[in-house]
Amino acid sequence: MKVNVCVCTFRRPMVETTLRSLDAQRVPDGVTFDIIVADNDETASARRLVEAFAATANHTVSYIHAPARNISVARNACLDAADGDWVAFVDDDETADDGWLAAFLHAADDGGFDAVFGPVIVDYPEDAPAWMKETDIHSTYPRYSRGQIMTGHSGNCLMRRGAPAIAAQRFLLDKGRTGGEDTEFFARLRERGAKLGAAPEAIVREALPAERISYKWLERRWLRAGITRGRHVERAEGALARLVALPVQTAKWLTCIGLILLTLPWPARHNMWRLRAAYYRGMALSVLNAREEELY
Repeated sequence: MKVNVCVCTFRRPMVETTLRSLDAQRVPDGVTFDIIVADNDETASARRLVEAFAATANHTVSYIHAPARNISVARNACLDAADGDWVAFVDDDETADDGWLAAFLHAADDGGFDAVFGPVIVDYPEDAPAWMKETDIHSTYPRYSRGQIMTGHSGNCLMRRGAPAIAAQRFLLDKGRTGGEDTEFFARLRERGAKLGAAPEAIVREALPAERISYKWLERRWLRAGITRGRHVERAEGALARLVALPVQTAKWLTCIGLILLTLPWPARHNMWRLRAAYYRGMALSVLNAREEELY
């Protein structure tokens, strides 16, 4: 069994730390893996670093220049270059626990999944607001809706490359600057029949950048997430779902507004309801064909 482990990068020197954590993976007997790095910068700024790392790595490391400042271009370049049974993605600011890949493969085999998602656990700096630490708002975990995973995230995932629902699929280029390209992609795989699952032990860790220690940054992200989910996940359930979406999501938004007022004395609860209000507002706006803001 062969796995291609893919990293998309854009001007982040700490990608070397990511690569070291991947190169140190402990995998089961009979499993091999290589590492593919797709550089999304116009100037191929990561080439020298990646090629220097590859010269001393334990596993094969390939560099691809995939310029455009569009994350979907880089993700698709990785999929085009992949030749293994499985394809994994991690981000260039993450580090993987040494049993990460083995945990993914075990979960996929145990559940018969075509795609599996693991946690992205954030390490908060000391100066991060207490409410962010208390809610762990920046960490990402597989999300269930009505008992099943409806979509996933590319920051920590594994896919069966040859699965019929996956083999020919690619990330949408028009979402490569707004974010949410992974939400749409995995929702599409599910619609095509892919079985999505979770791998709780397949953990990657991420340091929190200074620009994300901001409520405004989170609000923009949650609003965009609501628009993306409404457009690509809920709408897939049919015309009736679209017909009732606007009043339903508006009602949820208004409920959140009330709870925002009720939770003023408790910052963690208060800010979580504010973010949920942004999310449901995005869901409602998706019905009105609102455009997603370019976040990247």
